[in-house]
Amino acid sequence: MPSFTLSIGPSDKAELLASLYDLTPEDHAKSFKIQITDVADHPFVSSSFTACKST
Repeated sequence: MPSFTLSIGPSDKAELLASLYDLTPEDHAKSFKIQITDVADHPFVSSSFTACKST
């Protein structure tokens, strides 16, 4: 498998944590989605979310 590959079984679930870098103050009012694609080229898209500021 290529590096940074995640293997998940057909009925399994996974929870991912993603960091969004270089956000501007204006970006905090926007909605984001994350899309990943499996080895069979099937896309999976997250629900919409907004960025939060880390302290």
